[in-house]
Amino acid sequence: MTDFTNKNIVVTGTSSGIGEALAKYFVNAGANVIGIARRQDKLEILKSELGDKFNFICKDLGEDLDNHPKIIDEIYSKFGAISGLVLNAGIQETKPLAVVKYESSVNLFNINYFANILLIKGLKKKYVAENGTSIVAISSITSKLGIAGLTNYSASKAALESAVRTLAIELEKYNIRVNGISLGHVNTGILQDTNLGSGYLEKLNNIYKQGLIEIEDVNELVSFLISNNSKKINGTIVKLDSGVSNKFGL
Repeated sequence: MTDFTNKNIVVTGTSSGIGEALAKYFVNAGANVIGIARRQDKLEILKSELGDKFNFICKDLGEDLDNHPKIIDEIYSKFGAISGLVLNAGIQETKPLAVVKYESSVNLFNINYFANILLIKGLKKKYVAENGTSIVAISSITSKLGIAGLTNYSASKAALESAVRTLAIELEKYNIRVNGISLGHVNTGILQDTNLGSGYLEKLNNIYKQGLIEIEDVNELVSFLISNNSKKINGTIVKLDSGVSNKFGL
């Protein structure tokens, strides 16, 4: 585990799943973690568990998007320079085209794409840590795979990956790196949902011959990309999918 003692790491979507696990991971590595999520109750539980090393801002990132840069201002004023920003918050919506609505589509893009861009916009040069700031955006292999019902979700992740490549060039002069992780299926509680069907996990296991992605795998890769160990990696989308996308020639 890389030592992040006294580094300020901002993680979005910390009220559950990958974001919650990342908050715990970075606190255990010595970092000061600032979580952003909309579930006050979940955030308070996490605060009680992690103590002074974890602080949070309760915010629905799908609302008041033009004020998102001010969130970064607030974090800097309270905690100082930011070493890492993990853009994990997102929503997945599976809908066939026949039931897609404009309003819900815009909401999905607001959270999965625009919120991330406007948080990054808040990173002014003076807010960047002495050794630079690393941004990691959590994406999905569905950005390149054609899967029925995931039109908006896949498009939002494809947009995010394009932004990673572009912003890496634009922000390099400020000593800010931007990379992304294209995730396959992560073994979280949602996969145990009986609504997915009894054969769903079996089908996944047949595809993921090296095993589903575990939370620990995500933690380690995010940690590497946030750390200075990856200082020569910029504008890259790293696939963490047990080689599944290669089976489709991606």
